[in-house]
Amino acid sequence: MLALAAYAGFFTALVTRPMYGGILKDKVNGVPEVHFRLLKKQYQIDLNVLLFTPLFATSTIAAILVFVH
Repeated sequence: MLALAAYAGFFTALVTRPMYGGILKDKVNGVPEVHFRLLKKQYQIDLNVLLFTPLFATSTIAAILVFVH
């Protein structure tokens, strides 16, 4: 549950950052974006989002399994 709270804070900041002008990384020493090509289109995704998404999904599934049983 503590991990879910931390991930929820990250995703809340991610979704609401246009409201306060936030950015996902430090412009000088921040985590670099991941660039990849899919169907001849170039995409980029922030590495924090790429790492936190599966961790959040795994923690959510684990919490559901714990509370169901």
